[in-house]
Amino acid sequence: PRPLAEGLCLLGIGLLARRRWALAASCIVLAGLFHPLQTIAVVMVAWPWAVMQDRRWLHAAWLGIPLVALALAGIAPFAGLLQRADADWLYILRDNTPQLFLTRWTTEDFTFLLVDVLVLGYARHALGGAFGTWCAAALAGLALGLGANLLLVDGLHLVLPAGLQLWRVHWVAHWFAMAATAALLHRDLQARHVPRALLLAFALV
Repeated sequence: PRPLAEGLCLLGIGLLARRRWALAASCIVLAGLFHPLQTIAVVMVAWPWAVMQDRRWLHAAWLGIPLVALALAGIAPFAGLLQRADADWLYILRDNTPQLFLTRWTTEDFTFLLVDVLVLGYARHALGGAFGTWCAAALAGLALGLGANLLLVDGLHLVLPAGLQLWRVHWVAHWFAMAATAALLHRDLQARHVPRALLLAFALV
C-alpha cells in the first residue's frame, strides 16, 4: 500500500497548490486508508504551508488537547502517547528498528538529510514564489517531525510516537528537494548559466 499512499499524497499536494481543496482532502484521506504513516508525514508539511497562507490554520494545534485527554483517560491507541517503552521492549526496538531513533542514524543518513536541507534552503531563496513557499513548508515540516521524534522517541521513549514514525517526513522533504533540483537546473539552463547548473549537478552527484 505504501506506493499507492505516496502517489495519492503527492497528488494531494499538487491539488493543494492549485487550491482544489475538496479533491486534495479526498486524496490525502484516501492515502491515509492505505498507509497512515506516510500520510501523517505529508500532513506535517501541508500544515505549515496552510499556516503560511492563512495564520488561522494555527488553531488546528488545539486538536492536541483532546488527544492528550484521551491519553490521560487511557483510551487505546492514544494511551500510548504517555506510555513509555520498558527496558526490554526498548532494547528490541533499538536492535531491530534503529531507523526509529535519530540517535541511531548513520553518517550516511545525516548526509542525505543535510543535502536535502541545503537544496531546499537554496531553492527557497533562489526561486521564491509559490514553490519557494512549499520549500519553506518542507523545511518546517522536517523540523517539526524530526524534532518531535528526537524528543518523544529518542528522549522519552514513548510508545505511540515511536509507532507513528514521525521521521518519515524526510521522504516528503526529499521529494521536494529533488523537485527543487529540477526547478533550479531549469532556471539555470533557461538563463544559459551553464557553470551554475553544472556546479549544482556536480554537488548533488
